[in-house]
Amino acid sequence: MRAAVYVISLCDWVREICPRFPGPADPVHWSLPDPSREGDTDEATYPAFERLTADVEIRVRFLLYLIDQRSRS
Repeated sequence: MRAAVYVISLCDWVREICPRFPGPADPVHWSLPDPSREGDTDEATYPAFERLTADVEIRVRFLLYLIDQRSRS
């Protein structure tokens, strides 16, 4: 079993509840809005979920780039 290297929290509520992750992992916090709060129906929240998905994809790609750069140094 491999240990986690990064632990990513995605909302401020989780960060408040669990401010420290036990172990050697580097914590990363991305303060992202809750897309379910954008409306009362699936149709109303769908665009917010699409925006969130695109935002997370960009962040993950950038994090992978940084990890790759760090491993090359």
